[in-house]
Amino acid sequence: MPDPSRVVIWACWFALAVVWTIAGLFTKRTVVHAQGAWHATLLVRACLIAVIVLASTAGPVGGRLWAPGPFVGWLSAVLVATGLALALWARAELGRNWSASVVLKEGQSLVCSGPYAIVRHPIYTGLIAMALGTACGGGTAAGVGLVCALAAALWAKSRREERLMAAAFPAEYPGYRRRVRAFVPYLL
Repeated sequence: MPDPSRVVIWACWFALAVVWTIAGLFTKRTVVHAQGAWHATLLVRACLIAVIVLASTAGPVGGRLWAPGPFVGWLSAVLVATGLALALWARAELGRNWSASVVLKEGQSLVCSGPYAIVRHPIYTGLIAMALGTACGGGTAAGVGLVCALAAALWAKSRREERLMAAAFPAEYPGYRRRVRAFVPYLL
């Protein structure tokens, strides 16, 4: 019988993949691609796959840092579900402006409402929370390392996005950037 908290974690990742795939079919036409953006997108995807596959294993991949028990398992599942909720909320707020890569869409607007009023990159915050919860549930050094790699890749990707948004919305974006933190409200 599989651990119920692990089932919740896997179900959250599956739900994210399904929603992202289906919603990706209904985005606006891309008009501008950021230079070199595919590198960042590829790195983020590789880190996410590694977190899901390696960090979620119950085996001693990379050395066990703690023994995941029921409390840690459910705490991890709650963190993954919370990250999923944030990512889906942000994805819904972007609507047809969303893209997995760093691009501008036809008729794109600057979204500053919903979760974007709290942090500038709520999808990334949600993905990091999901990865962290997954890694905590595995309790391995490899999982912690992969979360750090994912956070670094998302930070690099966010820098590209910020440059593109500042160029596309020169009047609005600088003020938005000063008011709203990138990943963690009031901190980072």
